[in-house]
Amino acid sequence: MPTSDELPSGQRRNFVEELHHYYRAAGRPVLRDLEQPLKKSAVSRETARRLLRGETLSRWTSVQAVFEALCAISKIDPDATRWGGEWNNDDDRSSRQYLRDLWNEAVDEPPRTARVHRLDDPWATSTSRQAQGGYGIPSDEPPF
Repeated sequence: MPTSDELPSGQRRNFVEELHHYYRAAGRPVLRDLEQPLKKSAVSRETARRLLRGETLSRWTSVQAVFEALCAISKIDPDATRWGGEWNNDDDRSSRQYLRDLWNEAVDEPPRTARVHRLDDPWATSTSRQAQGGYGIPSDEPPF
């Protein structure tokens, strides 16, 4: 699970925490062990890694494939009610639907704004692309 510095609180973190619930239930398999269950869906182990790290939200079909692979390893029925028994009886969503709802909320979450480092002197040149907003300052020099 990524640290709170790597993945701050919010909808994306909620989604990744839920996905990690199934990852832990599956015994924390190495990504190589997920290759075979993911083969039919054409989801790469790199995509699975990036989902588990919170680096991507991918498409629902990819998320679902990783989720189903983890459920198969852990022998969890993905369509069973997530909160069975006396736990939160008013929520009868399945584990799959609960994860999909979290995924939708994460996708709909507005992107975090990156900190922009402003230059003290707008006419000064800087080698920092981040300080320049990633585009660079136009130059009077010819391009050759």
